[in-house]
Amino acid sequence: MSVPRLEPSIRLFWIFAVGVTAGVATGCQDGRPSRAMDGGAGNSGAGGSSVTPADGDGLPRDTALPCGDRPGRCDDGSSGGSGGGGGSDRDAGSGDAQGGGPSDAGGDLGWAGMSDAVPPDATTAAGCGVRVIAAGDGHTCALMRSGGVRCWGFNGDGQLGDGTMTDRPLPPGADVLTDAHQIDLGGYHSCAIVGSAGAVRCWGDNSSGQLGDGTRSSRARPGGDLLTGVAALSSAPLHTCALTKAGGVRCWGGNDLGQLGDGTTAERTSPPTVDAVTGAIAVSSRYYHTCAVMKASGGVRCWGANESGQLGDGTMLDRPTSPANDVATGIATVAAAHIHTCALTVTGGLRCWGGNTNGELGDGTTTIRPMPPASDAMAGIHSVVTGFSHVCVLTTAGAVRCWGSNDYGQLGDGTKAARRSPGADVVTGVESLAAGTWHTCAVLRTGAAVCWGRNEYGAIGDGSKTDRSRPTATKLCP
Repeated sequence: MSVPRLEPSIRLFWIFAVGVTAGVATGCQDGRPSRAMDGGAGNSGAGGSSVTPADGDGLPRDTALPCGDRPGRCDDGSSGGSGGGGGSDRDAGSGDAQGGGPSDAGGDLGWAGMSDAVPPDATTAAGCGVRVIAAGDGHTCALMRSGGVRCWGFNGDGQLGDGTMTDRPLPPGADVLTDAHQIDLGGYHSCAIVGSAGAVRCWGDNSSGQLGDGTRSSRARPGGDLLTGVAALSSAPLHTCALTKAGGVRCWGGNDLGQLGDGTTAERTSPPTVDAVTGAIAVSSRYYHTCAVMKASGGVRCWGANESGQLGDGTMLDRPTSPANDVATGIATVAAAHIHTCALTVTGGLRCWGGNTNGELGDGTTTIRPMPPASDAMAGIHSVVTGFSHVCVLTTAGAVRCWGSNDYGQLGDGTKAARRSPGADVVTGVESLAAGTWHTCAVLRTGAAVCWGRNEYGAIGDGSKTDRSRPTATKLCP
């Protein structure tokens, strides 16, 4: 298997401190080989006061903003890799946590970077309105209301799908794919569900077979159909998972820590013909672990890497198969992150467990938690998304709050200071949310999109390569 990159520029090797590091690498204690990645400078309740956005954010001066690659086994906090950000939404219906409801086979399903599966609406002029946005490591994609897909930012592996490997700091004017119902981004690859048959198509990095086309050759345009009958997708940097309409979970790509859930650590370059899990209503794959929510029990089951307790089973032992027992119940959907996991309860509560070096669990501490907490960290939550070591939620009031690491302004509060608990609202009037490795994006109820955080390769989409610590208008439409 080729050695994956974390960042688009130089190769760096990252090593984890087991049970200690969440986005900050010091030294391996688990004896596992580190991941190598191309790295540059490094680089996913209502109320609160509001402030006028700072100059240069691309938003009108009177807009109120309420105050507030490739991944490795570890990261030093100054550079890191990501999948498309984990995300979950508790609303029923199809789609991901970012969009107005998670995609599922008959209940809630969601995770980072995916769009909601609501049928495309072609009534918006020129298809300019954004339905859902998805964030990867250094790139971003939007699913337009017309069903078109447009991507921008880093393009070193063809993940923008435009047939080139040229970076784009501005969104293109043309779609790379049409008739899409969901989009989802891994670290350096992109996938979509298209057409009435629920077919999966992927493009970009394929170093571990994550495109599922039977090869390890990257592609700069969307490939052919891999599977049909798919309700939702969840892409990690090196593997991809699909939730079928029948409730089965099938994963392919990298599998060195059992993240495919097939009982082995063998890489798969094509989707398997047998489900790793059945009876699921949600799936979330991030980095080296994968989680599902079971329809019958509303319980969470996770497998793969577990060095920081992210599987929630009370141990720090990796698991190559789905466990037989739930680690939590009453869960609507789940969002796996780098070395932590967050779940949204059916009552709108948020509970997170696993690594907590940067305060990702939102409990005000940096204490590791190898099991789900007994109480909610927040209430009144509509959806949750996870970046490499930051978390953001969309409240039922349509406001966004974030916490965790903030090296590039990914929390959107105007600073670069990390937070161990949820901050004030950073933007309101939000319809859907997405988190990449070090940037975050939201779709407003108006159909416009805003992003903030790392922008070295143009992932914010404002035409610059300047990091943004506040929500900044993405120039998707003229």
